[in-house]
Amino acid sequence: GTAQFVGGVTLDLGGIVFADRTVAVIDLAAIGQAIGRPLPVILGKDAFNGLIVDIDFPARAIAFHESTAFAPPEGVVEVPLTSTGSLRAMPLSIEGREPELFDFDTGNGGALILYPAYAEAAGLVDGRPRSTVMSGAVGGVRETGIATIRSINIAGFEIRDVPATFPPAGPSAVDSDRTAGNVGMGVLGRFRLITDFEGGRLWLGATPESLAPPFARDRLGLGLRKEAAAIVVQRVSPNSPAAAAGWVAGERIVAIDGVAAEALDAAALRAIVSGPAGRSVVLTLEGGAQRTLEARDFY
Repeated sequence: GTAQFVGGVTLDLGGIVFADRTVAVIDLAAIGQAIGRPLPVILGKDAFNGLIVDIDFPARAIAFHESTAFAPPEGVVEVPLTSTGSLRAMPLSIEGREPELFDFDTGNGGALILYPAYAEAAGLVDGRPRSTVMSGAVGGVRETGIATIRSINIAGFEIRDVPATFPPAGPSAVDSDRTAGNVGMGVLGRFRLITDFEGGRLWLGATPESLAPPFARDRLGLGLRKEAAAIVVQRVSPNSPAAAAGWVAGERIVAIDGVAAEALDAAALRAIVSGPAGRSVVLTLEGGAQRTLEARDFY
């Protein structure tokens, strides 16, 4: 698609006004379709840099405050933020190790990225069940290792069995030793988080109930793409049930568990691929052949 820039726009966030701003106008319909709800506006650094932003993800609430009139609520823990260029970084501990700085990245929809320099120095690469996924970053899309970290700790809050990607070394934004990795919305979305970027800090709050749910993870090993009346296998993950059953890229599926492909949207496909371990999934190919996969954890 194309983008246009429009000047003289005023945004009113519950009485906090951003006047005479230049904004980008783009078609967000495809993103809205993928996430299952309309997405009329994306707020960026103007809001986060100039205000205290209180996002309670479990409660699905957001509030904006002027910094001069803000006092943190009870039950939250203050965490220092360090500027690392375009992002801020926060301390995070991996499996009981000393805390390291990790990029604080609400633009990362995943849980955790471990950058090559830190992952190798800390001995996090070997001895774990692993597979690969396709991952995009500055530098393009490439195959990336994925494994499970037994626990992470942020400001005293522990989260267990965290899926983490291990990008290979190469020409990408992840090839840096300025931080140990990147923590994204898969982790941050379990917290109430309050950012004060101008003050170089944030506050975190969470309940056992918000931290405990297991992470969504691929348990079949099929990368799927909807195409007209069929679902096309884009890739097969190593060490997965699909790999063990001999699936290959390019095969075309016309029904899953008896539901026709045209009735399955992207959200339904994600739910099928990430279903609970032990569940059997029946896939019907063009021509009528059926194959059954049993979901399991493979990384």
